[in-house]
Amino acid sequence: LDHQHLAINADFPGLRAIHRDPWIFLVSDLLSRAECEELMVKAGPHFQSSGGYSNNFRTSCECRVARHETQRLHARYAKLLNVPVGSLEAAKVSRYRRDEFFRNHVDVLSGTDFLENRIATLFVYLNDCEAGGETRFLSLPSQRSLEYAVGEK
Repeated sequence: LDHQHLAINADFPGLRAIHRDPWIFLVSDLLSRAECEELMVKAGPHFQSSGGYSNNFRTSCECRVARHETQRLHARYAKLLNVPVGSLEAAKVSRYRRDEFFRNHVDVLSGTDFLENRIATLFVYLNDCEAGGETRFLSLPSQRSLEYAVGEK
């Protein structure tokens, strides 16, 4: 979409840009309900607290799902992001319960030349909740807004 960022697959089914600078996209129906439920079942017995390494920035639980269990999903993510499957991290499933949070942060790691940095972050919401559960991008200038409908699939 521009020459300064990851060349996302603009023809990916359901893809819609909801913000530019930085780019934020929404993909309708990236995963089926069955795929979402399957990921939740796989992750269920393996959740561990996220707090140990996050310096109290995160109070959720999480687990990584083995790559061999998510090959089909990773192939779809790679097609969306126009990257080789091997460059994707193992899928991480996070669980937030009432009053749990992930404080404002950035995914880029500074001063860590020996580590790999993320070139994109892909959120996949596996279920809905009655209240809360939103993701806010606090670094966007206040006069800009994201163009989407709450609960949009």
